[in-house]
Amino acid sequence: MKAKLYIKHLLMLAFIKLCLFFAQDVYAQDIHFSQFLSAPMNLNPAHTGYFEGNLRAVANYRRQWNSITIPYQTFGLSIDTKGLPQIKNTAFGLGVYNDQTGDSKLNTFSGTIALAQTIPFNKKSTQGITLGVHLGITQRSINYSGLRFDSQYDGSAHNPNLSSNEDLSMQRIIYPNVHLGIAWFKHLSNRKKLNIGTAVYHINRPNQSFFSANSSPLDPRINLHGSFQTPISKNIDFLPAMLFNLQGTYTAITFGGSLKYILNHNPSYYRAVYLGFWNRAGDAGWFSLGMDYGNFYGCISYDINYSPLVDASNLRGGVEVSLIYIIKNFLPKRKKYLSCPDFL
Repeated sequence: MKAKLYIKHLLMLAFIKLCLFFAQDVYAQDIHFSQFLSAPMNLNPAHTGYFEGNLRAVANYRRQWNSITIPYQTFGLSIDTKGLPQIKNTAFGLGVYNDQTGDSKLNTFSGTIALAQTIPFNKKSTQGITLGVHLGITQRSINYSGLRFDSQYDGSAHNPNLSSNEDLSMQRIIYPNVHLGIAWFKHLSNRKKLNIGTAVYHINRPNQSFFSANSSPLDPRINLHGSFQTPISKNIDFLPAMLFNLQGTYTAITFGGSLKYILNHNPSYYRAVYLGFWNRAGDAGWFSLGMDYGNFYGCISYDINYSPLVDASNLRGGVEVSLIYIIKNFLPKRKKYLSCPDFL
């Protein structure tokens, strides 16, 4: 009986070590959204202000690995505007993101200030490049009480009163972030558009270690992306896109597309639905269902995991929801008036 109990605890410790091994692999990775086009400021700083309208608000939510362990949850909120009338072709934005993962409740909260400049290639601004920069602050915190260590095994069970033999004094760190991006766009018509860009996040390589004696620089995240929209009939558009992501030893290739069916072309009552299929090579595939409703856009998707973790996940990945609201007439037009003479 004691032998079986001992083997059971050894297996539990081996599983914990395996989880910590994978946690180290993903420790330096940023948050990610499957609906990367619906998180424009997380995709490329140059996408700040890249929309048709005056003001845009974006909300993203992702919940993953609920079938395996404590779910990983990610929130994102951003707001950006085309700028002021006195500053032409300039966009401003603010973004906040929060991510919590695993038993240790490893929490990452970041806030960014965004600035982008568009350089048009023609008078109608149907083609050009945009340059963007994000300046931000990130806070990471961890709760060690949810972790178990080998040294806390007393021979028969886990004993939290035993020392972990680890330096767990630091539970919160703060570091700055700098991100840069560039994108090229071309609008051939209202329904035919092309966008290609690249971005580098964490170019300052901040130290994210919780141990004062060690240094763990955060690897820069490089995004290469492209998207295209073209009509294939009176009411149907095809919208393919791809994203190549590189951060340290981690790489990911995401590709897919959506079909957009326009229900009402009237700008005042614009309605359209989207059905898409996407794939992240070697990891997961997902369907997405979205809708334009006037100034609102909403989308929901669900990842179907097929990575080597499939034995534990049973194909279940995560649900994701995105909401975008665009105000198209935020800034009132200025009217010029002639002053009347005093004697009238």
